[in-house]
Amino acid sequence: MRSSKAAGGLGFRDLEFFNMALLAKQSWRLLQYPNSLAAKLLSTKYYPHGNFMQAQIKRTTSFIWRSILLAKPLSEAGLLWCIGNGRQTCIWKNKWLPGPSPHMILRPIKDSDSEVVVASPIDQSSMTWKLDALKSLFSKE
Repeated sequence: MRSSKAAGGLGFRDLEFFNMALLAKQSWRLLQYPNSLAAKLLSTKYYPHGNFMQAQIKRTTSFIWRSILLAKPLSEAGLLWCIGNGRQTCIWKNKWLPGPSPHMILRPIKDSDSEVVVASPIDQSSMTWKLDALKSLFSKE
């Protein structure tokens, strides 16, 4: 039945894959157009203090939002993080490193370092790394 019409089938699509693709498209739209009405409504209700990539399923989550979040990994697989000035990229929580998975630094995080952004250990005037700041962030303690 799912074979193409040219192959003698009825041409039905796999509805589960098709649904996931449409839900992933919605998550992509939330990322691309954060100022759209839909994105503003959803962010106000489901991730008021973060961004879509940090949003989690809660007990009070609607069926539609839960479905979009279940398709989020499909969107994440095709994303690349653009650092820009580094002021919005958290060193420990965002997947910002190039190369093979997991694209993020894995180590126990001190509470004081949990919100440190990529721009913090960079000297903004010379655009070079502050070595002392790097050593304190990535010490083995």
